[in-house]
Order: sequence, then C-alpha cells, then structure tokens
Amino acid sequence: MNHCKRYRNHLIHVAARRPHMRDRILPLLTREAGVKVAAMGDSEFWKEVEAIKWARPSTNYRDISKKLLLEWTPEKAKAFHEKMNQLRGKLYKAITDAEKRGVIEQIPVGDDSFSDLLHHIIGLGKREYDAVMKDPKKALDRVRRDDFVESFGYAIPHPGEWARLDFKRYRQWAAEQDHEYEQASTNKFAGPLKPHIKTIRDAMKLMAEGKMADFLATEKKVETALSKLQEDIKSMAEIKSWIGNPWAVKNLYSDVKQYLPK
Repeated sequence: MNHCKRYRNHLIHVAARRPHMRDRILPLLTREAGVKVAAMGDSEFWKEVEAIKWARPSTNYRDISKKLLLEWTPEKAKAFHEKMNQLRGKLYKAITDAEKRGVIEQIPVGDDSFSDLLHHIIGLGKREYDAVMKDPKKALDRVRRDDFVESFGYAIPHPGEWARLDFKRYRQWAAEQDHEYEQASTNKFAGPLKPHIKTIRDAMKLMAEGKMADFLATEKKVETALSKLQEDIKSMAEIKSWIGNPWAVKNLYSDVKQYLPK
C-alpha cells in the first residue's frame, strides 16, 4: 500500500472513531479522494439547495447527509461544496464590509456560530441569500432572533464520506477492535475483566466475519459489557492504563446502523 493510500485510510479510521474531529478531517479526505469535477453553476446549485429543503422543516444534518450519500455521487458533492464555499465567501465579505463601514453593528457571535449563520442563510435558498447580500442587516436581525442552527454545511457529505458505504471497511474496523481487546486480555491483571472482554470480542468477530444482523443483535449486551469493564478498571489499582476504546466500539454500531443497508 502506497503512502497516500495509507494516509487516506488513516484519516477514514480517525474520522470514524472520533466524531468530534470529522469536520476537520473530512475536507482533507475531499482532497485525498482526488475527485475531479466540472464547476457547478449557480442555477444548478440553487436547484439542489431547494431540493434539500433545509429548515422546511428539518435541520437534522445527519439525516440529510445520509440521504445525500445514497442519492448523490462524490463528484456532485465536491462541485456543490466548491460553489457553496464561493457563495459563503461573498456573503462573509458583504456582512463584514457592512460592519466595517458602520452600516450595521458587529454581529455578536463567535467564529463557529458565524459560519453556522452563513451556511444557514445559504441553506434557506437563493431568495434569502440575495436578500442578505442586498441588506446585511437581515443577518444581524436573524442573530438577534436566534433564528439559525448548526449547520447546513454539515448536511452536505464530502467525497471521502462515501467510504462509509463500504461494507469491507466495517469488517476491518471490527477486526481491529477484536485485536485491540485481545491484546488487552493479555494484561496480567486482566483476569476479572475477561468475561466483559470476551463479550465484546465475540461481537466484533461477528462483524469481522460479515454477520451484520447477528452483530447488531449484540449491541445492548456489548454496551453493558463496556460499562462494567470501565467500572471494574476504575476499581483496580493494578490497571494503570485504559483497556480498549469504548467509543470505537460504540461508533462502530452507530455507523453500521446508519450507513449500511439492513
């Protein structure tokens, strides 16, 4: 495996196991995916925005992203992101220029919330976007009403996210967790923990073997085993380091349910 492919696989695994880092990692995957696309025109972009129906009524970006993963292609997603970034830049400039000129007051939000605001305005469609471009005070009024949410930008998958639909990826993920807990069981003080570890490993083996339905049926049992394992570790002075990564296991169940067909 060459360096670039190893790096991309590493990014995919980190994004899968650490959801709080996905927004920083997924743009890197977009570049690494090497997807080449023609530019998306304004009319096509706004047509797609209208079809997404952001805030009409749903702003559940996770559900929207999953739907688009099944309906779009990586090429379309990349073209959409490129056009959205262009329009967001123009909107940012219009609002901040108005602030600098004293036409409107400084918008009282931090950088993250300001980004959410810009994406929310874009998600509402061309009419709202054009209205704010013409009169940036509308953006300030929206903030004062607390009438925006996180985040239309998250609703649009990046090309690298199509890897989430790859069944082999989840089998590999489960095999890695099985190996990790196998290594943990070799700790000389791990005797009392082995029943919990076995429960987790048995479930990981099922997914590693491609038995998805049987794997999903173990979720509650594994959640209990993870909880008891963590409680027992805290009470054992001999165990100096954490055994296993409970979030890697929990995220595996979550992503299998969300992205793989039943």
